[in-house]
Amino acid sequence: MIAAEQSQSTWEESLGRQLAGVATLAVGVVNGSSQPISGTAWQAASAAMMRAVANTDRLARLLTVRIDGLREPGPAVLRRPSSTPHPKRSPLGDWYETVIHPATPSVASIRCEFVTLLASLRRQFQFLLVDAGPVDRASAIAPYLDACYLILGPQACASTRWLRAQVDALRAHGVHLEGTLIAEFEAVDAT
Repeated sequence: MIAAEQSQSTWEESLGRQLAGVATLAVGVVNGSSQPISGTAWQAASAAMMRAVANTDRLARLLTVRIDGLREPGPAVLRRPSSTPHPKRSPLGDWYETVIHPATPSVASIRCEFVTLLASLRRQFQFLLVDAGPVDRASAIAPYLDACYLILGPQACASTRWLRAQVDALRAHGVHLEGTLIAEFEAVDAT
């Protein structure tokens, strides 16, 4: 379940307005902790956002993008250079999805590859939803997106002071934070 906090409107309305005003909209989801967005939280957020965009009056080709290097921090390991991803149909709905595997997980490498790839994807899709990574590493790609949403939960976030410092740092890098998404899991009756 995804809820949102926004002063002016719901995030669904906001996405609809933003999409109506541009040829392509690239939106990021930034995790409010230093950990990657869990697969379950990503699926819930991407499904909710993609359904909201699909419900607008505008027909759009939709793509979700995850960047492997932002989800798995670790020592720099040289990999085979990444190639243009081949989006595939999502089993969750009427959109496409892809995962990008940068040649190296360094912020500079990810940023360089992402900027080049983003230009190509903007020519193919009208709406891009990008997993921009944990809040303390999102500055690698979030400044190149049209807007971002900060997702809080279902994992524990750090202290409020730490999170505010990270959000301030993102804003200093030119990241436009459109709102906050609250991810929570409802209890499932096992009987």
